[in-house]
Amino acid sequence: MSAHYTLSAVVERHASAPQTANLPAFTMGEQTRTFAELRANANRLADALLRLGIASGDRVAVLMGNRLEWLESLFAITSIGGICLPINVLLTGTDINALLQTATPKALIADAHATAALARMTAPPPHLIAVDELNAPSGVRSHPYADLLASGAPEDPPCTVSRAQPAMIYYTSGTTGSPKAVVHTHERVLWNTLHQVSDLSLTTREKYLVVPSFSWSAGLHHITLAQMWAGGCSEVLPTGPQTLERVVDTVVRAGVSRTFLAPTLLKQLLGSAPLLERLRSSTLSRVMTGAEPLPVSVTEALHRALPSCSITQAYGMTEMPLIATYITPDEARDHPASAGTASSITTIAVRRADDTIAFVGDGEIVLRSPATTDGYGGDARSEAAFRDGWFHTGDAGYLDESGRLTVTGRTKDMIITGGINLYPREIEEIIQQLPGVAEAAVIGVPDERWGERPVAIVVARTPHALSAQDVLEHCAAALSPYKRPDQVLIRTEPLPKTVTGKILKRELRAGFAR
Repeated sequence: MSAHYTLSAVVERHASAPQTANLPAFTMGEQTRTFAELRANANRLADALLRLGIASGDRVAVLMGNRLEWLESLFAITSIGGICLPINVLLTGTDINALLQTATPKALIADAHATAALARMTAPPPHLIAVDELNAPSGVRSHPYADLLASGAPEDPPCTVSRAQPAMIYYTSGTTGSPKAVVHTHERVLWNTLHQVSDLSLTTREKYLVVPSFSWSAGLHHITLAQMWAGGCSEVLPTGPQTLERVVDTVVRAGVSRTFLAPTLLKQLLGSAPLLERLRSSTLSRVMTGAEPLPVSVTEALHRALPSCSITQAYGMTEMPLIATYITPDEARDHPASAGTASSITTIAVRRADDTIAFVGDGEIVLRSPATTDGYGGDARSEAAFRDGWFHTGDAGYLDESGRLTVTGRTKDMIITGGINLYPREIEEIIQQLPGVAEAAVIGVPDERWGERPVAIVVARTPHALSAQDVLEHCAAALSPYKRPDQVLIRTEPLPKTVTGKILKRELRAGFAR
């Protein structure tokens, strides 16, 4: 048992109380883990890890799809002072090799999603804990997960863990450069977890659907752990092609009331009348979204199509808080472009062009919060991101007089044309209003006269849904001359994105240059 308030408290709180111990904490189809079962299994695995020589401060990598064993592994690792290292299930063998060589974990807990990576590992950790049948790399000791659970003790491990110790390390998705190691202590994870209970009004009556991978920060730290703290239940969507049909089927079957869907899925949802009809008669009452701004036209259309369901944006980051700002359902219909106001543990401002900090106006979004990481594990980029008492997000935004935030893009994506700042999102919002547009991105390209000029890359829903001329004429009618894109490229293949759904504009710029 930890001597301090640590991540283990999230499960211990309800597993120890007779009134809640046997309530379901998680379900996944026919599988269920009550709070008591989750705690006992985590303790058994923790005992086994100690017997394998895993000690406080050691890193344990987790490479699994969404499943209940992922949650057991998280609480087992952190309860003995170990550091959980989630590995993105979509990474290639080369990327996983690079991550393992940097992080040097003592063990890897893996399922069938790791099969290809294991065959190509050049620096595997000493121990493999196999949830499914796996072939261990040469020289690696393999331990079946089920055997470790069967041999482990269900009591709390005899370890003292400090709330200041690292609990998790996430590697960012790298929209503007190479990934960074984001280190989170127990205390910061708890800050991120507990504020969501009151800010989002979570209750035991809610059922939350976990759609993002647990290997991403949005999987665990957007509502999932907070829902546990509130004593509610979460349904886990197994990792796989996250088609809308799978999501809607699960919402209907499990009686889900809340979920998180990336903007990409919400844009696709608008094109499916049958799925919208099924959701209209379901229990779903609130969908939160993030990763990138959702076009106003999409938000408004979804609210018309789903009058009983609120589509609300939030703004956050892997560095945490994952929900730095949020908007209530009542406000969302009046302010569809807004990501809302600061959460209860966040102070938010903007850094203006003259490097001063302001609480109204345009600039780079900066914030302060007890949930924010201290840095990137010794990475030189820490100094630039954490300076002057603020975390500099690299995102551009606008704060109005009421403190509402509108995210306008990445600061590196801003286009400067003739000395005037031009935010791509404004143009993208206009283009998104055109029927036949699935998604759109605007990038700046070099121009001899103006420095930069905007170019629009537009994905059409069908091959002949619209032409470049349609887009140019629409922009001419809605935008000032200097904001209108000089060129429009129409394509049917999706825009390149990170695994969390953020558009990779650096790839679009490189492609345009070629």
